[in-house]
Order: sequence, then structure tokens, then C-alpha cells
Amino acid sequence: MDDAVDTSGTYLLTTDAVKWSIDALSSRRIHPHFLAYLQLHRRASIGPGEKLDPRWSELRPLIELPGGPPKKPNYRPLRWNVNSDRSTYWFNENLAGSFAPSSIRNTAGFLVEGKEYRLPADHAGQALEVLLYGRPVPAIAMGAYFLRNYGFNRTDSVPVAADIILGFRQWFRFDDDDEFALLFELGEPAVAFQWFGPEVVEANK
Repeated sequence: MDDAVDTSGTYLLTTDAVKWSIDALSSRRIHPHFLAYLQLHRRASIGPGEKLDPRWSELRPLIELPGGPPKKPNYRPLRWNVNSDRSTYWFNENLAGSFAPSSIRNTAGFLVEGKEYRLPADHAGQALEVLLYGRPVPAIAMGAYFLRNYGFNRTDSVPVAADIILGFRQWFRFDDDDEFALLFELGEPAVAFQWFGPEVVEANK
């Protein structure tokens, strides 16, 4: 998986794959603050230290989508109530405000201490219970949506479904096998479409 968008010689996820991922994610109860947890997990691995710097701007390329309501350029197909409509997927551009300690304390209090972010030793277990409601989420669906604009490289063949899971895992720095298996379903569903194509694709809202 390549960090650069529109990289020559790479494969991109197809529109069908992205549409499938949106449907798969929206059929589950996943609190939107799970996205904050993923980013804090990434940053804790990249910049370990006393103060956890979230760098919310790193999330922007993963969730920006054209065509949304005014002043709501971000789209995350995550909801804690599966009966709510898809308009709730759109949210504003102020990621720092949306994921501020005061904003996530009531739902993901294990991620904050006072006005600072933290990632406690038992973070995976708490994320499973509090943000995923006790049910692991399909890793391939997470990867197919959040990495939809990123290039995947393989020198020997076209990328396969397993590469989506690996790319997602690498992006958010899940090095611990047990931790990853606790939070995510690792299966590869049988689908009638191709996961990858040679051209850039855009998610269909």
C-alpha cells in the first residue's frame, strides 16, 4: 500500500469494492469515535512519549469526500444506531473539535486523561466493548473504505483481498496479532466484483 494518491503503476480499489465497504460498515454498530481510537493507535506507535499527539489532519485524506452538505466535507460510514439514516455519516471539517477530549470523554473516556489523550494497556479490550459493542468489525471493510484513494503495489500480480487487510493494519500500526484479531474479523468474503482496478475510483455516496 502506497501513501501517495494517484501514483503511477499502482492499483486502486474499485467503485464496487468501496460501495460494498460502506454497506458492510453501516450494517454494524460502530461508534464514530472508533475512528479517533484508530488514529490514536497509529500515533502512539509512530511517536511514543509522555504526550500523545493525535495529528488529526492525517485522517483527512481517508474521510474527505466531495458532494456533501455545506461545511461537511468528511464522510465516515460509522454509526452507533443502525436505524439512523446515512445523513449522519457526514460531519464537519473541524476534526480537532470533533475528537477533542471533551467531545469523546462520554463515549471513549479510556482514551483521555484530563485534557490529554492516552492509550492504556487494555485499550483493545475497551475499544471492543465500548466502541464496537462487543463485536469485531470486518478488517477488509475498514480497509476498503478508508484506503479507497490509495495505491496498492504488487510486483508479481494484481493485489488481492488480503492486501487490503494488510494495508489497513499497516496504516494504523497494529503490530500485535492478538490485538488485531480481538478487534477485527479477518475473513475475506466471497464477492462478485473485482477488488482492484488500474484506475482511480471514487466512493459512491
